[in-house]
Amino acid sequence: MRHFGIQRLSNTAWAFATLNLCDSTLLDAIASSALKRIQQWRTQELVNTVWAFSKLGNVNQPLLEAISS
Repeated sequence: MRHFGIQRLSNTAWAFATLNLCDSTLLDAIASSALKRIQQWRTQELVNTVWAFSKLGNVNQPLLEAISS
């Protein structure tokens, strides 16, 4: 995940949510990578990622806090 660009991270989360496939390990890796670069994310990427995590019932508190700040 560390080699994925921001849009790829967001798109991956979105794709899994669209297919209703919850892979907690993958989502944790996306969140971890996102947290390191959260300031670089654009609004659309943030929205898509939050939607994906929410749809899959995955609450990643550190990611939610970083996005809300």
